[in-house]
Amino acid sequence: MRIAIPSYKRYNELGSKTLKTLEKFGYSKDIIDIFVNNQEEYELYKPLYPEYNLIVGKLGIKEIREFIINYYNEGDKILCMDDDIDDIKMKNPKSWEKSCLVEIEDLKVEVDLGFKLCEEHKTKLWGVYPCDNNMMMKNKASTHLMFCGGWLYGMIIDKDVFKLNVSQYDDYERSIKVFQKYGKVIRLNYLCAKTKYNNNKGGMCDSNRINIMKRDLDILNELYGDYIIIKKKKSSIIGVNPQIKSNISCGDT
Repeated sequence: MRIAIPSYKRYNELGSKTLKTLEKFGYSKDIIDIFVNNQEEYELYKPLYPEYNLIVGKLGIKEIREFIINYYNEGDKILCMDDDIDDIKMKNPKSWEKSCLVEIEDLKVEVDLGFKLCEEHKTKLWGVYPCDNNMMMKNKASTHLMFCGGWLYGMIIDKDVFKLNVSQYDDYERSIKVFQKYGKVIRLNYLCAKTKYNNNKGGMCDSNRINIMKRDLDILNELYGDYIIIKKKKSSIIGVNPQIKSNISCGDT
């Protein structure tokens, strides 16, 4: 397994967040690949992270995601993470105690489980619960179509199914395309990543994002209208957000 982290203009944040989180859980630096957008970015990152494998990719969210897919071999297991993850938590497994988020004893066990469930159910994608709300999380894994957020997910490389048409909603498209081809998507509903999604400088929060979001939402709705609904959402910078339909199911584990 390799760990892939695309990063853009988060030179210090990468080390204080995602890399620090991985170090906390005992992951070796030699399996971590950091993908930067161009040679200029490479020169800024390399002095800060000399022990990591830095790779010059392409500029743009869709472009760097596709570069990452093509960088690895078909069938490779890749843990993908954003560069601003503060921590990874789990819902308290002790149902007789108060519901809360607790420390994970061994993240490697959970990551291995995600890939194991993918193999058992003959699919290529697993994800975690999309927010750190312990009251909504469940102590089980699901296999029906559910949203697997792009900030933390595991994939078994299928170069065709992971080819994207959108950038801002790539995680919605990824979840749907895997379900279309394989009939199942794994989600570990007791795990969550703690991150300030959409609120940090750098990364995917740069200029011109609103126009791209509107364009990509139209593409998403046109291609996958049977799988999503568009709902009003005050916290969205365009006022709406896609939501995967919850009635498309192949059962639970």
